Amino acid sequence: HSSSPQLGINAIHLMTKVIAEIEKIKVKDHPLMGQGIFALTDIISEPYPAYSVIPARCKATYDRRLLPGETPEGVLNEITSLPALKDVNFTARIAQSDHVAYTGETLSANKFFPAWELDEEHEFVQKALKGLRASGLDPKLGAYRFCTNAAYSIGMAGIPTIGFGPGAEGDAHVVDERLSLDELAKTARGYVGIIEAVLGA
Repeated sequence: HSSSPQLGINAIHLMTKVIAEIEKIKVKDHPLMGQGIFALTDIISEPYPAYSVIPARCKATYDRRLLPGETPEGVLNEITSLPALKDVNFTARIAQSDHVAYTGETLSANKFFPAWELDEEHEFVQKALKGLRASGLDPKLGAYRFCTNAAYSIGMAGIPTIGFGPGAEGDAHVVDERLSLDELAKTARGYVGIIEAVLGA
């Protein structure tokens, strides 16, 4: 009971210690993708709301943006091996997502989306560049700082994949998200160019 907090262990207090140590983790750098990201996105205690009760559990959620080669085990080990937390009773795990299919079956999967890169000399990349240039565009190679379905197609299934589309990364997921119609039209031409170049049309 919160009238006698000294009789229990406040899970929120423990979590603040865990968070403080996680924030000290030095995330690796990648020459193309830059620095990995560790962003605290959610924290909630149980019971909630805790009227006059010292919380027995507390959960914090981090969005960990990965770099090529990072694994679930490695990401979790960054946290669980922190010396300052060896006496703190906590667990770290990859979040799981459950989806009910039209058959009624529940499909479960870890929310782990591996980072990936495709060598710029790869045949698929070169054909795509050729198709874009043939469409009158001036493509530049780079890397997305956000996650796409390619995390599965190339990151897990190993299918050569590229990213191409209209708009600027900074204009996505903001209040005034927008897209130039002229840029959309150019991108449509680019898609045709990529398809023709890859299929040899």
